Amino acid sequence: MARIEIGGGASFERKRPDAGKGGVMRFWLSWYEMPPVDLRGEESADPRPIEWPLPASIPAWWQSGERGSDGAPILCAVVDAQDEDAAKALVDGHWNPDQWRFCESVASNWRPDAGRFPWRKARRGKP
Repeated sequence: MARIEIGGGASFERKRPDAGKGGVMRFWLSWYEMPPVDLRGEESADPRPIEWPLPASIPAWWQSGERGSDGAPILCAVVDAQDEDAAKALVDGHWNPDQWRFCESVASNWRPDAGRFPWRKARRGKP
């Protein structure tokens, strides 16, 4: 619970989105990815994670578009972490974020709209 001050000495309690086991919360993040670089050091159009397989704490990710000014991939991910900083650190360990678009705390069982972001079962091997 967080105490929210609203002025004049008044305040109210606001529940944080429900945390899962061990206080882990779910986050919905989006960022502009640095232009990917292939093994030869050349720019690539491949926005897949640099580490695979992803940990269970990143159950899903998507490319949702490209930034108009330079074509940088726009990526989104569902991340389970202790707090916002830990969620961003998980993403940072598997991609190369250039600029964060948002990081929102969501319910522990939340999934994005299935029409735009289809959820697929975890796969072993290549993403």
